[in-house]
Amino acid sequence: MEESNRIPKHEIGAQTSAGFPSPADDHLQLPLDLNELLIKNHPATFFLRVKGTAMEASGIHDGDILIVDRSVTASNGKVVVAAVDGDLVVRHFQKQSGEVKLVADDASAPISLNNNDSAEIWGVATSVVHQL
Repeated sequence: MEESNRIPKHEIGAQTSAGFPSPADDHLQLPLDLNELLIKNHPATFFLRVKGTAMEASGIHDGDILIVDRSVTASNGKVVVAAVDGDLVVRHFQKQSGEVKLVADDASAPISLNNNDSAEIWGVATSVVHQL
């Protein structure tokens, strides 16, 4: 990855507790490198902004950014990005009794990939960036 495209490293404090702080947390950890943390295979990774609410129960919301790795093999339950009839969709991969489907969290109808020449898995979502 070109150096100009990398997210800069930032110093972070000790781990943050959601409860009471630990008195032993008075030291700094190593710099946090989001590229190293979120991207395992740079040449096979791309980012995608999510549009829609079909995957909200999985914590993927409208406007979120998915980090997608094309080198990861889709398996049951994984969140995948697929091209279906010219559109990109984000769904759970489901393979059962030889039938492959893409299933949303909401009431959207599952998409069958069997005998569908216009559908292709583009990659597996590995992380989601969600603004608070």
